[in-house]
Amino acid sequence: MVVQIPFKRNVTSVSIKAKFYSPQPVNQCAPVIVEFIDSSNNPNITKRYWDFGDGSFAQTGLITRSSHAYLNNTDTAGINIKLIVQNNYGCADTLEKIGYVKVLGPIPSLRFNNSSGCEPLNVEFIHESKFYSRVYLEYGDGITLDSTNTANPHLPNL
Repeated sequence: MVVQIPFKRNVTSVSIKAKFYSPQPVNQCAPVIVEFIDSSNNPNITKRYWDFGDGSFAQTGLITRSSHAYLNNTDTAGINIKLIVQNNYGCADTLEKIGYVKVLGPIPSLRFNNSSGCEPLNVEFIHESKFYSRVYLEYGDGITLDSTNTANPHLPNL
């Protein structure tokens, strides 16, 4: 025979919800330092993990603010930012904001074909930059390309 003994126990359930924002505009030109503030408003949070979207991470513990320097411009899709908060009970929550930071400005890209060979060497410059209004190239022979001057003898296919 099994005897059941009723008992009563209070159970505390602790919810945790990750929230963050940036107090300044998140659409700027590089280099830029962006500050992030955890606005989760939970006094039991003991760990904060930040993923800045460019391969850099930080753990701020009890500190609710973090900042990160973005040195390179991004494409128009932006950078995803993630905050993971954990409380003293081991409960955790994650918030990821897709494309939250946009570091706008030109993204230079230049490649070339035929980098070695006999004279006369014909080198093809392939310009693949994005989000620019003007291009300057120095060829090392005293001639500089200014994309607004089409009379340049080294003018690549822009």
